Amino acid sequence: MLEKPTAQDILADFEKCKEALYKTAKIHTILIRSPKGSKDAFTKEACDLLTSSGYRIWDYNIQSGDTPDSDMSYYTIYANITNLLKERKSSAYIVLNSTQNTNNVLLQLLYYLRNDNFNTYTISYMVTPVNQWKDTR
Repeated sequence: MLEKPTAQDILADFEKCKEALYKTAKIHTILIRSPKGSKDAFTKEACDLLTSSGYRIWDYNIQSGDTPDSDMSYYTIYANITNLLKERKSSAYIVLNSTQNTNNVLLQLLYYLRNDNFNTYTISYMVTPVNQWKDTR
């Protein structure tokens, strides 16, 4: 069984990613999201170390199901998202992957959000993060 990485290992990985992103795209960011959600990926110690190092941890609360290895149709992706949005009582953070069907659904999804009076915005360092640890740093 593989050992979970230590808090220091996780911080070092994010520092490498931050450096690579800056070198290739000249983008500096402190926003991070783990693939499976922060509680599955990070211990509380890692969460504390990341946030005290200036990172802001985000988790999604709506998963479209459009993973790259999925053959999910455009209609199913749209139905998954809109049905989950109808159940939400608070802010929704949707994770979308880079699949052709996701690209095909994006415009229709934006129309849906606008027509149902949802507000959309880009997450930035100025927005209070939402994550499974309920850590707003």
